[in-house]
Amino acid sequence: MTNTTLEAYAQEFDALAKTQRYQAVVKALIFYKCIKKLFALTLATEIGDIKRFPHPRQLVAWIGMDI
Repeated sequence: MTNTTLEAYAQEFDALAKTQRYQAVVKALIFYKCIKKLFALTLATEIGDIKRFPHPRQLVAWIGMDI
């Protein structure tokens, strides 16, 4: 990939992270140590509706952060 392509993707990710649907979630997730904007956006889009996890432990296990 060229730098131009990577820059275009970065701009798209930034624009998506600032949309009404993801802005609050991304802001909340980046407060955790080592979670950057791209990872936060990836989590938000992959999780979808967080209410599908009846307990926080199930969400943490699904993400893989239950070390």
